[in-house]
Parts: sequence; C-alpha cells; structure tokens
Amino acid sequence: MRCVSIKELSGSVAFRIASLFTVTFALGLSISFFATYFEVAYSLEKSSHEVISTKLQEVAAILVHDNVKGLKTTLSAEKNFALNAPFLIRVLDLQGNLIYLKPDIREKNFDLDSILKTTGVPELGWHKFEAINDEDVFDLLTEKVGGEYFVQIGRSSEDRQSLLESISAGFTISAIVMIILGGLVGVWYASRALKPVRELIQTTREIEAGDLSRRVSVAPGRGELQDLASTFNKMINRLEKVMFIMRESIDHLAHDIRTPLARVRAVAEDAILKDNRDQKEALADCAEAVQELSALVDQVLSVSEAEAGTMALQLEPVDVHKLLGEVADLYEVIAENKQQSLQVRADIQSAWVMDRKRIKRVIANLVDNALKFSPEGSMVSVSAIESQNALMIEVSDQGPGIAEADLSRIWDRLFRSDRSRSTKGSGLGLAIAKALVEAHSGSITVDPHEGPGVTFTVKIPRLKT
Repeated sequence: MRCVSIKELSGSVAFRIASLFTVTFALGLSISFFATYFEVAYSLEKSSHEVISTKLQEVAAILVHDNVKGLKTTLSAEKNFALNAPFLIRVLDLQGNLIYLKPDIREKNFDLDSILKTTGVPELGWHKFEAINDEDVFDLLTEKVGGEYFVQIGRSSEDRQSLLESISAGFTISAIVMIILGGLVGVWYASRALKPVRELIQTTREIEAGDLSRRVSVAPGRGELQDLASTFNKMINRLEKVMFIMRESIDHLAHDIRTPLARVRAVAEDAILKDNRDQKEALADCAEAVQELSALVDQVLSVSEAEAGTMALQLEPVDVHKLLGEVADLYEVIAENKQQSLQVRADIQSAWVMDRKRIKRVIANLVDNALKFSPEGSMVSVSAIESQNALMIEVSDQGPGIAEADLSRIWDRLFRSDRSRSTKGSGLGLAIAKALVEAHSGSITVDPHEGPGVTFTVKIPRLKT
C-alpha cells in the first residue's frame, strides 16, 4: 500500500470535505453553546433578582409592623438564620445612617466597607459590585420602606457562577468528544460520497492502459455522481465504438488502397520489361490507379470536413426538378446497360436554397447505390416534395435491402456489408451523403421495406443565402 503524505492528504477532496464538515459542525456547536449559555446566565440572574426582591419585600413587611427591633428578633431566630445566611440585609434611616446590618456569609470576598457608605442617602435601585479576586459579583437592591427607612438587600453570585462554570466545563468536554466524532463521521461520509469518483479514476487508469471494456458501476438513484458515471460510460461506449470502426476502417482502407498500388506496381514492372511503345499505355494505367487513390482520399477528407463543421457551403436557390434531371441523365446509360428504369418526379415549384454541387453528390451517391444493388429489369425512383417547411427527397430501389444488423453501421466510413463485398466501391458513399446533408442542418434516414428494396429519405430545411 502506498503511503500518503500530509501534503497529498491535505490536498485531497475527501480531506477538504471532512475538514469543512468538522469546522461547520464545530461552529454550529459553538453557536448553540453560547446561545444556551447566555440564555441560562440571563435566566439565573433574573431568578436571583426575583429572590432578592422577594426578600426585600419580606424585610419591608417586618419593618412596617415590628420596626427594627422586630426585624432583629425575626432574623436572629434559629429557623430563619440558615434561610437568610446568603443575604446581606442593611437598614438605614432617612439621613443614610446605619441602623441595622446582617452580613452575608460570603461578604469577605467583597470590599463592602469601601463600597457601601455608612453615611449619606443611598441611591435607589440595583447595583453590582465585583469580587476582590474572583469573577463573582454582588447584587444589591436599595428601596425606601414606609417613609422611614432605606432597606438594602444584597446577595453574591457565587452559586450561579459555579453552576455556569460547571455547564461550561461540561460543554467543553462534550464539544471535544463531539468534534472528534464529527470529524470521523465527516471522513466516513466524504469517503463514501467520493467512492464513485475513486472508481472513475481507477477505471480511467485501466482504460488509459488500453482496456476499453472497463466501465464504472452506476449506483441506483439520481444524483450528480450517478449522472457523471453514466455520462462517462456513454463516452467510453462511444470511444470503443469509434476505435472499433477506426480499426475496421483502416483494414478496409488498406484493402482498397492495396489493389490500386498493386496495379501500379504490376504495370510499372511490366512496362520495364516491354518495349518503349508500350510505356504510354502503362503510364495511363498508372495514372488511372493514382486517380482512384486520390479520389478515395478526397472522399475521406470530405467526410472529415463535414463532420468537423468546417465545410463552407455555397448556398444558392436551386431548381430541384432540374437538379434531379441532371442526376438522372448522369446515370441513364448505367441504368440502360442493366435494363433498369430510372424514374424522376419533383412536385415542388419554388427553388430551394442549398449547396447545389454537394446535394447533387448526395443524390448521385444514393442513385448509384440503388442501381448498383438492384437486379436487372428493376426500377429506381427519385422523388422530391415539400413537407413541413422542408424539402424531402426520396430514393427507392428494388434491391435485396439491408440486413437488420447492418442498419446502424451503414453510415460509418469505409463500412461495407457482406452483400457489398463483391461490388466495386469504397464504402464512403453513405457516409459522405450523411455528412453533407447534416452540413445543411438536415437529416437522412433509411426505411427498409418488408420485402426487397429500400428507401432513403433526405430532409433539408429552408436555409437563407
């Protein structure tokens, strides 16, 4: 197993997702804690103030009914001593002179002597005093009672501060544990979520090594990673098909080129052995073979140019009826030699915008195939109509038809079915026709009949010059 460096780990997508998950989790946990902490602290402070206010009301009631003497007696009773121990109780007259003082058991933590003045009228309301060496505070409430006294009730916050510190410590320990668990969950989740990506990388490496049969497993359901895996598999299927077609095309191309080259070599060798008077005929044969090779290369380049979208069309209004007539005249002699009938019908009155030379080549390729594969005495028909704002050109024959297994491959470059092996041709006619029609933003389809024969339909939309 290969060791992963810290740099590689920190740069991985799984590490980033896990880190982001952990940081987000920790941030959410911290926000929740601080919100809870301040809510509890506020509630405790509010509760403490209510207790101090209640105690002041009790003291005020005793003062009103029993004066200061009754207050001393009540507070000194054993049963009330423990209840009042946490409170500072201070009674002043209207001039601010101290009349009675019951200290708080925790007041040693506070410098109350310097804080609370023994003379002077005190300020009414709530006051806070900080502890000498602690974070505690001393809450003091001052109220005027019965028109004769000022009563001050105070209490230390030590109890609630201890509770808050316990809550804070408990949260800190819990947060550390939960963040560690959150990080582990983030790593697990990131690893699980990125499993299809790792499979994709592994499959890509195997394909790079030459195994085009490998595919990525697609998990059930819908999602971005499932779509990525499905799209990747479709791309590899397409690539595998292209590679298969390329290998097959190279084989066919090598076979088609081998024959003219063999002729050139044979003629040249024969011319060397013969007298000079035969060299002119030999050179003519060589020129014919080279012309065949050149035509084959031109056809391949034409298909590539059209498929790449770089073909420049010479668009112009074309008389469709006249165009079909020209193609019929071109193949009239070939049809007569096989005693075939070539019928042309064009039910369209207006001119149609197209590249005249290239569409003529499309129709010529289809007619050439129809005559080539149809038996003697058969009929080939070419018709043109306008339908759904498009020009529809149909070429039908009475030949043997197309095998179902070959229907999806007849448009491939250099493809020749078993039935066409014995006939002359390069296997580029239909590929060229399809490429040229699609360059016109059109389409070409094939409709095999339930008997002998087949119909090719060319659809060309209206174009602007």
